[in-house]
Amino acid sequence: MRRSVCSVRRASAPLPAWILGLSLGLALTACTIGPEYLREPAPVPVEYKETKGWKVANPSDDIARGDWWKVYRDHGLDTLLPQVEISNQTVAAAAAAYEQARSYIGMTGTWAGGAIRSAGRGHQLRE
Repeated sequence: MRRSVCSVRRASAPLPAWILGLSLGLALTACTIGPEYLREPAPVPVEYKETKGWKVANPSDDIARGDWWKVYRDHGLDTLLPQVEISNQTVAAAAAAYEQARSYIGMTGTWAGGAIRSAGRGHQLRE
């Protein structure tokens, strides 16, 4: 009588790798190396050495500054600063246009190249 291949019993099969890893991990978590470390509290001075001679700030941001560069009596600054103020307004207008475009994109949920539409079938292909 012949034995079928299915009835042959294998020798003990090795344990799966995840079981070995789990048991090794559990064994190593129980180990501690050295005594428990206790951190000493950091010393906190009663008074900082930098506070001597300092005074409390008195902000005056609400005061109009005017032509602050006139103090330097520089003709170059007198001609340059009005040009910069014009440029700043141009930059502010460009920034406002950019933010307006971003909010429009946020409302519609698309951007210029966001979707490809098929003219014949009425469905969309997404990127």
